[in-house]
Amino acid sequence: FERAKSAVQQGADYVAFGACFPSGTKPNAPRAELNLFSQAKILKVPSVAIGGITLENVSNVINAGANAIAVIGELFNRDIQDIAPCAQQFSSSF
Repeated sequence: FERAKSAVQQGADYVAFGACFPSGTKPNAPRAELNLFSQAKILKVPSVAIGGITLENVSNVINAGANAIAVIGELFNRDIQDIAPCAQQFSSSF
């Protein structure tokens, strides 16, 4: 949180926290606790959840206060015809 706070003080217009869940893309990424999103509200910039976001757990980060999500694996580990419907499901989560 202190790094996010410092970034905003230096002009960042959003902050990102992750990996929120185990990630196949970055398996050794440190875990970010979901309570960071509620803490980030005082920074008055949007917060983004990244790392291991799936259709099954996206509601957890939204309920924790994330304003946006970054998704790689859940989309691109699918068959090509399943990517657009999956992305639409993520979009309708907000």
